[in-house]
Amino acid sequence: DRTVEELAMRLTRLGEAVGVERLESAGDVGCGIVAGAIWCWGESYWAGTPPVSDRDLFGWVGLSPGLVDDAHDYIDVAASGPSVCGLDAQQEVRCSSVFVQQMVSVSGLPPIRRIVGSGDGWPGDYCGLAVSDSTPWCWEVGGTPAQVTGSPGFVNVWMEGGGVNADLTQCGLRADSTASCWGVGPLGNGSADPSDVPVSVSGGHRFAELAVGWRFACGRKAVGEVWCWGKNGQTGQTTPDDLLVPALATTGASRIAAGMNLAQAMVPSTMVRWEYARFDGVSSPTGLSDVPVAAFAINNLSCVHLVDGQVYCYDEMWNNSSGIHFDNYSPVQPVRRFP
Repeated sequence: DRTVEELAMRLTRLGEAVGVERLESAGDVGCGIVAGAIWCWGESYWAGTPPVSDRDLFGWVGLSPGLVDDAHDYIDVAASGPSVCGLDAQQEVRCSSVFVQQMVSVSGLPPIRRIVGSGDGWPGDYCGLAVSDSTPWCWEVGGTPAQVTGSPGFVNVWMEGGGVNADLTQCGLRADSTASCWGVGPLGNGSADPSDVPVSVSGGHRFAELAVGWRFACGRKAVGEVWCWGKNGQTGQTTPDDLLVPALATTGASRIAAGMNLAQAMVPSTMVRWEYARFDGVSSPTGLSDVPVAAFAINNLSCVHLVDGQVYCYDEMWNNSSGIHFDNYSPVQPVRRFP
């Protein structure tokens, strides 16, 4: 058997932080791929070895990455609540969670080319794009996957929400760069109604990428414009402030991301963050000043890549108090394991 030290060498160490080749995160967990292996880190409510205050699902100290699986040559990774899924080079999906701590193949899926998870899902909500026609298939950890009825083929897909009521918002980009969404409304089509079938976002906007939160979404155009639609508050009811069609939020953005009730954009020399669809109450997270950020995690704002590959995540992942600490980013620490 390989030693912990040998496995840890597969992570790239850069200064005080680790680097990964592909980065994904949810509200409480971050995951990355290094040389085909999946490593995860995050808040310490998952099972493991004592002490409770410092453990995660895989028995690793929460402040540093723990090896999930290095036996299947993973090419994509997704995170949702207390779970993680990986896509291997043979287009097969495997998942593990706080309930089943081994990576188990998801039966009933066709060959998949892309996976994504809802950050707030419980026990974990995921979608994947089929290799054959790029239509989405979605599943809950431990449940049966199903194809999204009436869906077009998508180039990419994003999602957020979840919980016990599967209160999900999902959006995809088509080959012509227009967006379609499904799930709980508003969905950007002029109505506040939910839809099980993807509906086209109004306005014919063409986007380079999307960012999806709970009941809202944003799209970034190649010219840097960010347009958002959907909820403008925590209530589940429709309000006059909700955006039923896309509205211009900001300009000059090079990247966007979202997570539950927050949206965030990289604009020249800084980050800006706001709640839900309307661009007001703008703030800037701390911990990234003078740090050269290259990209967000695939489907969430809770972790970022630096230009040299280092990973920073917000402090909610490491904090064991009852407070929420999502305004400050700190580096993911090098590997260490319980004795």
